Amino acid sequence: MESLKVAYRAAVMIGTLILGALAYRAYGPQLEKLAPLLERAQQLMAETFSPDESGDETQPAPTMDPLTPADPPAGFVADAQPLHAPPLVDPRVQLAGGEQMPDTAPSNTKPGKSPVGQVFDELKKRGVSRCSLDPWGDNGEFYRCYCEAPLGGDSVFTRHFESVSTDPAEAAQDVLRQVSEWQMASNSAPQYR
Repeated sequence: MESLKVAYRAAVMIGTLILGALAYRAYGPQLEKLAPLLERAQQLMAETFSPDESGDETQPAPTMDPLTPADPPAGFVADAQPLHAPPLVDPRVQLAGGEQMPDTAPSNTKPGKSPVGQVFDELKKRGVSRCSLDPWGDNGEFYRCYCEAPLGGDSVFTRHFESVSTDPAEAAQDVLRQVSEWQMASNSAPQYR
Protein backbone atom coordinates (compact mmCIF):
# COMPACT_ATOMS: atom_id res chain seq x y z
CA MET A 1 0.00 0.00 0.00
CA GLU A 2 2.86 2.37 0.85
CA SER A 3 4.58 1.74 -2.50
CA LEU A 4 1.30 2.55 -4.28
CA LYS A 5 1.19 5.94 -2.53
CA VAL A 6 4.78 6.67 -3.54
CA ALA A 7 4.12 5.66 -7.15
CA TYR A 8 0.97 7.81 -7.26
CA ARG A 9 2.79 10.84 -5.85
CA ALA A 10 5.68 10.37 -8.29
CA ALA A 11 3.24 10.14 -11.22
CA VAL A 12 1.49 13.34 -10.13
CA MET A 13 4.82 15.19 -9.78
CA ILE A 14 6.13 14.03 -13.15
CA GLY A 15 2.80 14.85 -14.80
CA THR A 16 2.88 18.33 -13.30
CA LEU A 17 6.40 18.92 -14.62
CA ILE A 18 5.47 17.70 -18.11
CA LEU A 19 2.31 19.80 -18.25
CA GLY A 20 4.21 22.82 -16.93
CA ALA A 21 6.88 22.43 -19.62
CA LEU A 22 4.24 22.08 -22.35
CA ALA A 23 2.36 25.13 -21.10
CA TYR A 24 5.59 27.14 -20.95
CA ARG A 25 6.45 26.12 -24.50
CA ALA A 26 2.98 27.02 -25.77
CA TYR A 27 2.35 30.22 -23.80
CA GLY A 28 5.76 31.31 -22.48
CA PRO A 29 8.18 33.83 -24.01
CA GLN A 30 10.10 32.91 -27.13
CA LEU A 31 13.74 31.83 -26.76
CA GLU A 32 14.87 34.82 -28.84
CA LYS A 33 13.34 37.15 -26.26
CA LEU A 34 15.10 35.31 -23.42
CA ALA A 35 18.55 35.50 -25.06
CA PRO A 36 19.59 38.88 -23.49
CA LEU A 37 18.53 37.65 -20.05
CA LEU A 38 20.47 34.40 -20.41
CA GLU A 39 23.57 36.26 -21.65
CA ARG A 40 23.44 38.62 -18.66
CA ALA A 41 23.09 35.64 -16.27
CA GLN A 42 26.13 33.96 -17.88
CA GLN A 43 28.12 37.19 -17.59
CA LEU A 44 27.28 37.54 -13.88
CA MET A 45 28.22 33.93 -13.21
CA ALA A 46 31.55 34.40 -15.02
CA GLU A 47 32.31 37.57 -13.03
CA THR A 48 31.40 35.92 -9.76
CA PHE A 49 33.37 32.71 -10.11
CA SER A 50 36.38 33.83 -12.16
CA PRO A 51 39.67 34.60 -10.36
CA ASP A 52 40.89 38.21 -10.24
CA GLU A 53 43.13 39.29 -13.11
CA SER A 54 45.39 41.23 -10.72
CA GLY A 55 46.47 38.05 -8.99
CA ASP A 56 46.02 39.60 -5.54
CA GLU A 57 44.25 37.52 -3.00
CA THR A 58 41.26 39.19 -1.46
CA GLN A 59 41.60 39.93 2.22
CA PRO A 60 38.80 39.03 4.61
CA ALA A 61 36.82 41.88 6.08
CA PRO A 62 38.17 43.16 9.39
CA THR A 63 36.37 41.76 12.38
CA MET A 64 35.80 43.24 15.78
CA ASP A 65 35.88 41.48 19.10
CA PRO A 66 32.26 41.45 20.33
CA LEU A 67 33.38 42.36 23.85
CA THR A 68 35.17 45.52 22.70
CA PRO A 69 32.90 48.57 22.60
CA ALA A 70 32.64 50.22 19.19
CA ASP A 71 33.71 53.82 18.70
CA PRO A 72 30.71 56.13 18.36
CA PRO A 73 30.22 57.79 14.97
CA ALA A 74 31.60 61.28 14.42
CA GLY A 75 29.35 63.97 15.86
CA PHE A 76 27.62 61.57 18.24
CA VAL A 77 26.67 63.14 21.56
CA ALA A 78 25.70 60.77 24.33
CA ASP A 79 22.36 61.58 25.93
CA ALA A 80 22.92 62.24 29.61
CA GLN A 81 19.23 61.89 30.44
CA PRO A 82 18.19 58.56 31.97
CA LEU A 83 15.53 56.61 30.15
CA HIS A 84 12.08 56.94 31.69
CA ALA A 85 8.89 55.22 30.74
CA PRO A 86 6.16 57.57 29.52
CA PRO A 87 3.46 58.36 32.06
CA LEU A 88 0.39 56.14 31.99
CA VAL A 89 -1.88 59.18 31.86
CA ASP A 90 -1.02 62.35 29.95
CA PRO A 91 -1.22 65.21 32.49
CA ARG A 92 -1.98 67.73 29.71
CA VAL A 93 -5.30 66.03 28.92
CA GLN A 94 -8.25 67.17 30.96
CA LEU A 95 -11.74 65.83 31.03
CA ALA A 96 -14.79 67.93 30.30
CA GLY A 97 -15.32 70.41 33.12
CA GLY A 98 -11.59 70.85 33.77
CA GLU A 99 -11.19 67.69 35.86
CA GLN A 100 -7.99 65.69 35.72
CA MET A 101 -7.78 62.34 33.93
CA PRO A 102 -8.78 59.48 36.28
CA ASP A 103 -6.18 57.03 37.47
CA THR A 104 -6.69 53.59 35.92
CA ALA A 105 -5.58 51.86 39.12
CA PRO A 106 -8.34 50.60 41.41
CA SER A 107 -9.32 53.18 43.98
CA ASN A 108 -11.88 53.63 46.72
CA THR A 109 -15.15 55.31 45.81
CA LYS A 110 -15.30 58.92 46.91
CA PRO A 111 -18.51 60.97 47.09
CA GLY A 112 -17.28 63.82 44.86
CA LYS A 113 -15.97 61.62 42.06
CA SER A 114 -16.12 62.59 38.38
CA PRO A 115 -18.66 60.90 36.07
CA VAL A 116 -15.86 58.89 34.45
CA GLY A 117 -14.58 57.79 37.86
CA GLN A 118 -18.09 56.67 38.82
CA VAL A 119 -18.40 54.69 35.57
CA PHE A 120 -15.02 53.05 36.22
CA ASP A 121 -16.14 52.12 39.74
CA GLU A 122 -19.32 50.57 38.32
CA LEU A 123 -17.28 48.63 35.75
CA LYS A 124 -14.97 47.31 38.48
CA LYS A 125 -18.03 46.19 40.49
CA ARG A 126 -19.12 44.21 37.43
CA GLY A 127 -15.76 42.39 37.40
CA VAL A 128 -14.22 44.33 34.52
CA SER A 129 -10.44 44.61 34.41
CA ARG A 130 -7.96 46.83 32.59
CA CYS A 131 -10.20 49.88 32.31
CA SER A 132 -8.58 52.80 30.54
CA LEU A 133 -9.50 56.15 29.01
CA ASP A 134 -6.93 57.53 26.58
CA PRO A 135 -6.75 60.42 24.13
CA TRP A 136 -7.41 59.14 20.62
CA GLY A 137 -6.93 60.38 17.08
CA ASP A 138 -4.22 62.36 15.33
CA ASN A 139 -4.64 65.45 17.49
CA GLY A 140 -6.13 63.78 20.55
CA GLU A 141 -9.57 65.23 19.84
CA PHE A 142 -11.29 61.95 20.70
CA TYR A 143 -11.24 59.73 23.76
CA ARG A 144 -11.09 55.94 23.66
CA CYS A 145 -12.43 54.02 26.62
CA TYR A 146 -11.77 50.29 26.69
CA CYS A 147 -11.88 47.43 29.14
CA GLU A 148 -11.94 43.64 29.39
CA ALA A 149 -14.67 41.61 31.05
CA PRO A 150 -14.15 37.99 32.14
CA LEU A 151 -16.07 35.30 30.28
CA GLY A 152 -18.22 33.29 32.66
CA GLY A 153 -16.32 34.27 35.79
CA ASP A 154 -13.06 32.91 34.37
CA SER A 155 -10.30 35.52 34.48
CA VAL A 156 -8.23 33.74 31.82
CA PHE A 157 -10.66 34.40 28.96
CA THR A 158 -11.95 37.94 28.53
CA ARG A 159 -14.07 39.93 26.11
CA HIS A 160 -12.89 43.33 24.89
CA PHE A 161 -15.19 46.38 24.92
CA GLU A 162 -14.36 49.84 23.61
CA SER A 163 -15.93 53.12 22.58
CA VAL A 164 -14.58 56.30 20.97
CA SER A 165 -16.20 59.69 21.47
CA THR A 166 -15.35 63.38 21.67
CA ASP A 167 -16.66 63.41 25.25
CA PRO A 168 -14.74 61.15 27.68
CA ALA A 169 -17.77 60.64 29.92
CA GLU A 170 -19.87 59.59 26.91
CA ALA A 171 -17.21 57.07 25.82
CA ALA A 172 -17.09 55.60 29.35
CA GLN A 173 -20.91 55.45 29.56
CA ASP A 174 -21.07 53.67 26.20
CA VAL A 175 -18.61 51.01 27.40
CA LEU A 176 -20.64 50.56 30.60
CA ARG A 177 -23.80 50.16 28.48
CA GLN A 178 -22.09 47.54 26.27
CA VAL A 179 -20.85 45.57 29.29
CA SER A 180 -24.27 45.73 30.98
CA GLU A 181 -26.10 44.52 27.86
CA TRP A 182 -23.59 41.73 27.33
CA GLN A 183 -23.78 40.55 30.95
CA MET A 184 -27.60 40.63 30.91
CA ALA A 185 -27.68 38.66 27.64
CA SER A 186 -25.16 36.10 28.87
CA ASN A 187 -26.99 35.68 32.20
CA SER A 188 -30.35 35.10 30.47
CA ALA A 189 -28.88 32.59 27.99
CA PRO A 190 -29.40 28.91 28.85
CA GLN A 191 -26.42 27.23 30.48
CA TYR A 192 -25.37 23.94 28.87
CA ARG A 193 -23.12 21.66 30.89
